[in-house]
Amino acid sequence: MSGSIVECVPNFSEGRDRRVLERITRSILSVPGIYLLGQESDPDHNRAVFSFAGHPDAVLRAAYRAVSTAVESIDLQQHEGVHPRIGSADVVPLVPVSGIDMNSVIDISKDLAQRIGEDLGTPVFLYARSASHPVRRELAEIRRGGLEGLAQRMSTDTDWSPDYGPPLPTPKSGAIVVGARPFLVAFNVNLDTTDLELARTIAREIRESSGGLPGVKALGLPLATRQQVQVSMNLTDLKKTGILEAFRAVTDRALSAGITGCEGELIGLVPREATLEIVKNELLLPSFDSSRILENRLADMAVADPYASLMPLLHAISSSSPSPGGGSAAAATAALSAAVAIKVARLTRNRKPESFPESSLESLESLRDRLLERSREDAIAYERLSDLWKHPPEDPSQSRNRLFESRKEEAARVPSRIASESVQVLKELLPLCEVAPRSLLPDVEIAAHLARSATHSARILACLSQTPYRASSTGESLRAEELLSSIQALLRERSQAKR
Repeated sequence: MSGSIVECVPNFSEGRDRRVLERITRSILSVPGIYLLGQESDPDHNRAVFSFAGHPDAVLRAAYRAVSTAVESIDLQQHEGVHPRIGSADVVPLVPVSGIDMNSVIDISKDLAQRIGEDLGTPVFLYARSASHPVRRELAEIRRGGLEGLAQRMSTDTDWSPDYGPPLPTPKSGAIVVGARPFLVAFNVNLDTTDLELARTIAREIRESSGGLPGVKALGLPLATRQQVQVSMNLTDLKKTGILEAFRAVTDRALSAGITGCEGELIGLVPREATLEIVKNELLLPSFDSSRILENRLADMAVADPYASLMPLLHAISSSSPSPGGGSAAAATAALSAAVAIKVARLTRNRKPESFPESSLESLESLRDRLLERSREDAIAYERLSDLWKHPPEDPSQSRNRLFESRKEEAARVPSRIASESVQVLKELLPLCEVAPRSLLPDVEIAAHLARSATHSARILACLSQTPYRASSTGESLRAEELLSSIQALLRERSQAKR
């Protein structure tokens, strides 16, 4: 999943206190590799919507930190707002963007929900594509009757037992909904009137559940601070009903009622294709596509620079955040070692096809990819352990103690694997010492030193814990020294043979 991107669009029940929203923002941005795409809040809804994206592992960590901050900072008992809600962190959708399928995002959503339920003590329901029960697929059904209605169902109906966490909502944070879903557009139309019944009538006429437009969910809401009403919509299938069609459906009905002042409001982000469709249709440009947009072409140029792709990892390791740190650097170093070895192997095979077996090349490619993933795994393992340090239970239980020991072992397991796989790279370098062209022998030695350095670095981390991985990583470190000595001896023999 190295090129995978997931978007998270969490909705929090706070739209007035800037200090709380700033804390949530900082918690999201504390995860390296996360891009905060947008944040919008509204005092009438008393709600904030964030949008951020990144690699699935980073998104999972950022979402957990944001929810944790919301649970600590937002008291649902003090909340007032026109938007339906059941929790301080009300709903946390995860959306596949590129390089990842829906099933993988469903798995991520379940991991996130389990962490929230176990670590934060708040009940969590899975919804949308992640739903464990058909009745909980729709968010509106979970919110039916508000938090009070949900609490009643949870206490009397086994179909409404949460997927994770305690059996009933907590007074302060309520309950949380997490799930994977396709992309949707949150789009509102604000009407220049205080006639709430008109907004509700229009919403009822256009939403799919009432026989209106396909893929449209709609509510009529008051906006007291603006002296207006709003038709609030979620467009869940833009191929069936686009933004322009939804806007016209509302404004035409408003105009029929004598309301001429209407204004669209986009919440969060919109996919490029949706805006392209509006331009094509309104300007009658059937051949217009994304390649005609300047910024898209410039982005294509940036992707072509191989050195630019290293910068996010280097900046992440250089940051003031505790992770990623030395373990991630060790894994990246080992991945670079494997990459150099692959280059030598490919050039050797090009000159002498029979001299380096395809299976050895495939092994090196697999090691390179796994070691790059270990860089992420090490950061995740440390942060999962750190989360328990930051939020110790008031009354530690045996289950929480077991969880702590499990995460401590996980944090030691990753560097142990880095050490083992770095040694595997050294083993694959041995045959290259004998068959690689003489001009490539310096690269063979460089790859060997990188792998040996990665092995020793990983051993340092694995030895910090009192686990079996301490002894195994020490053994791998000794093996790396032996292999490096053998490689250097073979390289000396070839050098002497040349003279």
